[in-house]
Amino acid sequence: MATQRLRERGYRAARVLQSAWTRLRALIPGLPVAVIIPLDARGRRRAWGHFAPSTWRVRGPQSAHEVGLSPHLFETPEALLATMVHEAVHAWLYATVPGNQTHVGGVSRDGYYHRCEFRDACVRVGLACEFHNNRYGWTTTGWPEAGVPEQYRGVLRLLRRSLPWGSSRHPVTVTRVAVRRTPRTGHLRLQCGCADPRTVYVARTQALRGGIVCTFCACPFEGRAQMPSV
Repeated sequence: MATQRLRERGYRAARVLQSAWTRLRALIPGLPVAVIIPLDARGRRRAWGHFAPSTWRVRGPQSAHEVGLSPHLFETPEALLATMVHEAVHAWLYATVPGNQTHVGGVSRDGYYHRCEFRDACVRVGLACEFHNNRYGWTTTGWPEAGVPEQYRGVLRLLRRSLPWGSSRHPVTVTRVAVRRTPRTGHLRLQCGCADPRTVYVARTQALRGGIVCTFCACPFEGRAQMPSV
């Protein structure tokens, strides 16, 4: 019996993850169908999850998307669900926002990895999202301080009840932070004097040099709110 359960573990994991995605589609209007897979041993060393658009062949002109999730997260359903919703934001942006077939679900090739539309979509579906740095943009995502929002509690119960053991011996704490760290000097959050203030994040040394002026209101960007260290 134990051997049979072991043989079926991959099947069970894929089935539960697919069921969880189906429930997310009922909660996030416009979220597309996707093939949900556990990441392999090599892939899970590099990422907690990934979204790959149009990677599975199906009948008709369209292709199906893929979402991969690390089995390292299986013993921490809250973190697994946060990662799944993070990837769902990419899938939703790709499917519903014009131009995101170029930007690949809030990800662009113009200097930012996670763009502002990615941040806004995360907040819309209940994730907290913070700016990380000028290469990766809005990439630190997770549940807000209040915890998992009520609308996701049913999905969370499914993951807790039905997922098999994963590939790590201990629960993990996940923060969606890119590999590259911010400079040791930290970043400052500066705002201009517009009625709807614009915000920039700069290294402390650049902020002290001054000369950062908004071309709309002609006011300097000012502020002293330090970015959290990573």
